[in-house]
Amino acid sequence: MSISLRHSLVRVGAVDPHGEIDIYGAEGVGVLLAHNFGVRIQAIEMDANGRLTAHPVLGQAGRLVHILHKPGHFQPLWPR
Repeated sequence: MSISLRHSLVRVGAVDPHGEIDIYGAEGVGVLLAHNFGVRIQAIEMDANGRLTAHPVLGQAGRLVHILHKPGHFQPLWPR
């Protein structure tokens, strides 16, 4: 996530300036991002043992964007 996007989320009170960004948290950050970017977002979580968990899709319309979440890091999964 770009620093300017994080600053924008902090400015609107959606995230803590020093904590992790939880797109599934009670603050609704994932839904806010999906709505503002016109996409649907789904996190695919990889635990320390390499097991994958697909989380619920956030957003109602637009292209589905998959985000790989590894411990301490996340990245988009771009289609080939």
